[in-house]
Amino acid sequence: TLNLGSIKEELFPFELINGTRGYLEQTAKQALLCYDHGIYDGSLVLIRRLIETLIIECFEANNISERVKDSNGDFFQFKKLQNSFSNENSWNVSRNGKRAIGSIKKFGDLSAHNRRFNAIRKDLLNIKDDLRIILQELIVISKLKENGK
Repeated sequence: TLNLGSIKEELFPFELINGTRGYLEQTAKQALLCYDHGIYDGSLVLIRRLIETLIIECFEANNISERVKDSNGDFFQFKKLQNSFSNENSWNVSRNGKRAIGSIKKFGDLSAHNRRFNAIRKDLLNIKDDLRIILQELIVISKLKENGK
């Protein structure tokens, strides 16, 4: 496991994820460590993965995971997950939450798929508030922690 003592938590507070699931905690720690060490593309890809996983957790916690699976039983890719999450009637996603997922997805996709894009610190600082907003909203909807704390 990663040593949390060496993580600065400048990008988002780890306490949001702490106490949820080991694989979520590990992904969050890796995203924070990448940010701390200037590995900005890595951080964005891991943040994208964390958000994607938390969206799936929301559907599973509400016993409606079949709504985000294809005919083979595989979970949708991020864009379809994002749309399904934002339009799901089992919960009410805030306007800020919907916007937040979009900005995080944009930069996460660029870091993961655009061969000429390299993230810089400012890219992450620009999504920092959105990241904080959507993480807590996802934690609440996924029922992983009461009140997301």
